[in-house]
Amino acid sequence: MTLAAVAMMLAASLSTAVAQLAFKRATPPRTGRMVALGVVLYAMSVLLVIAAYRFGELTHLGPLLSLSVVWTVLLAVRFLGEEMWPRRWLGVMLIVAGSIAVTACGGTA
Repeated sequence: MTLAAVAMMLAASLSTAVAQLAFKRATPPRTGRMVALGVVLYAMSVLLVIAAYRFGELTHLGPLLSLSVVWTVLLAVRFLGEEMWPRRWLGVMLIVAGSIAVTACGGTA
């Protein structure tokens, strides 16, 4: 697994989260533009994932995609004014910790 593969997976997870934000914002009169932006970002995410898998194992890189949930929460709080409660923040921290733990384990038993 290379640093480039990890960077591509992180970029893919962020791209997925921004796509979800675009879909949430897809209300008239900007519906078409936001939907198009979301589709393009999702497509970019898929291409980044495909490229990343060339440089690392699925079992190590795949969990990094779960960070899209973290990005989505942060973006929703910042740009949509959504509220977060302590229990939800705990869940976000557990996702981050789990992604790091699985990704950092390398290939040894």
